[in-house]
Amino acid sequence: MPGVAEVATALGADAAELAATGGEDYELCACVPAAARTAAEDAAGVTWVGEVREGPPGVRLTRNGQPVALEGFQHRS
Repeated sequence: MPGVAEVATALGADAAELAATGGEDYELCACVPAAARTAAEDAAGVTWVGEVREGPPGVRLTRNGQPVALEGFQHRS
């Protein structure tokens, strides 16, 4: 996302973690077979962000193979 690195630097935050947890923005997510990656990127301008693996459901962010703990924004009531 354009501007994320600059905002993260200004906040003293990690850009990948900020992109994964900050704000009210969103993108649609879809699963595409790995063999169709190039066709999907060319046809829809999608960004490849990860892979689906067998196991319990969940989303994890890793950096250099190490998990990164994520904490989303907590709204006040």
